[in-house]
Amino acid sequence: MIETPANWLTIYEGSNINFQYDLMLPEQMIHSFYNHFIGADTIANKQSVILVSENASEKELSAATYALAGASRIITTKNELLQLDSLKGQRDQPYQMIIGLYDSIPEEYRKQISDKNLEEKAILQLIDSGEKHVLIATSKNEDLLIRTGRYLGNQELMTQTEKPIKEITNTTATFSSTLEFDGNYPLSSSGDKLSGANHQEQVYFVNLPVDRNNTNGSTMHLKFNYADNLDFDTSLVTISINDRPIGSKKLSAAKASADELLLEFPDDLDMTDSFVLKVGFDLIVKNPKNVKTNQTPWAYIENTSAAFIKTQELDTMLFSNYPNMFIKSHSFGDLGIILPEKMDEHYFKTVTNLFNLIGNYAQSNVGEITYFKTPPKEAILSTHNLIVLGTPKDNPLIKSLNSKLFFKYDKSFKTFLSNEKLSIEEEYGKQIGTAQLLFSPYKESAAMLVLTGTTPETVFLASTQLDTQKNNAVYKGDTVVIDNNYKRYDYRFKKDVSRSDQENLGERVINNHKLAVYITVFLLVLFIIGLSTFFILKKNIKGGNNDGTR
Repeated sequence: MIETPANWLTIYEGSNINFQYDLMLPEQMIHSFYNHFIGADTIANKQSVILVSENASEKELSAATYALAGASRIITTKNELLQLDSLKGQRDQPYQMIIGLYDSIPEEYRKQISDKNLEEKAILQLIDSGEKHVLIATSKNEDLLIRTGRYLGNQELMTQTEKPIKEITNTTATFSSTLEFDGNYPLSSSGDKLSGANHQEQVYFVNLPVDRNNTNGSTMHLKFNYADNLDFDTSLVTISINDRPIGSKKLSAAKASADELLLEFPDDLDMTDSFVLKVGFDLIVKNPKNVKTNQTPWAYIENTSAAFIKTQELDTMLFSNYPNMFIKSHSFGDLGIILPEKMDEHYFKTVTNLFNLIGNYAQSNVGEITYFKTPPKEAILSTHNLIVLGTPKDNPLIKSLNSKLFFKYDKSFKTFLSNEKLSIEEEYGKQIGTAQLLFSPYKESAAMLVLTGTTPETVFLASTQLDTQKNNAVYKGDTVVIDNNYKRYDYRFKKDVSRSDQENLGERVINNHKLAVYITVFLLVLFIIGLSTFFILKKNIKGGNNDGTR
């Protein structure tokens, strides 16, 4: 069959393949437990959970969050989340990860763990309890518990741990490996052949790191060869980005065995963190009816073909860029989480939603996640990108931030006020949750996300829009509002949405060395021109006076 643009197939999202399989029980090994713990079927059936004490300390919460974020990075289910919850109540999930200081671990498990030297080490210990498979992570040292949380968030280490007990010390390596993106994007590892007369296309999907965007200066180097029986007056190759042609070249008999095309991407090309690169060949023959089977026109794209994508870090403070503002160097960007005074089930679910998505974007576990149960001093707030969650009643920082919020509370902090975007009836204002992205008032270059409502339920409601890429992709502004009937609003309040937009000329000169050089050279040239003009005018005036004297 001759290939044509009419030969196509669309696979819809609801399509599925059903497999029948027998689930093997986990072995008494940490790696076996972990493979079951993060399994797609386990997550989809809500059979996995990370548990901490109801009154977990800030460090215990950080350790659990490293474990949660690390697992969410590799979970393949799109809509189901790995839960972070408290030990309060009955927990029936067959796969449980319990993280906490030694005295916070339930007695039934604590008595099976030796506390010898737990001030100097942490322990990962697998315990089978009936139909429950429980991995305990504990220590008497908070810093070692944090290190253990990073270990739990490292898939490579967890799947290599072929023992039921693992000791973690200050010398245990826990950092995740990452592949640095150098801008080079090979199109194909083996090369691609296109056969058939007329128009043929090869499509490549290019994904950039999630915290970066294309900038000016990207190039494309295509190496290819093709049949020598073409009509070289009309045959050509064209490269397109997101269906926008960026350059073409006529094919020629002289270069049929080794041709190449080097193109620069246009400066105004609109590209985000992913795009479609299309290589199209018009393989024209003069007498297509007379072409024999073994003379079918063809073109071959060499495996040395590559795009070089010049990128820059994204810094727009909009939900279209969320959660990139909280990611730095592929990991957590000094996150400070300001918690309400007491964590309840709604707040645990809120943290679950936030870090299932943030963890999915973080490629490494070396960044910092710091929890605060009470608002710290401004000097400390200024060192973090902030996530603030709670109500005005249970989080004092939200009260102090009220004047800076896009959706503000009334004087009694019992309901939201109307603004230029939305009229809010008093009772309705008690039923909505908001997620608001701001520049941190404590540090201009930092981000701040405020999740707030009048009740913990409405705070959780707001977080449901930030739990998966699919849900978050709906929003393009800097404020999300949702009510208890799941009616959603998307607003943009900020005029300047990036840090660079807010910089004045002086700051831009300081932060941009090339600009500083250009301005210096420009001022020097102006000075020389001005000085030269001064001396020329002075000489002319002096010469005129001399002529008059004579």
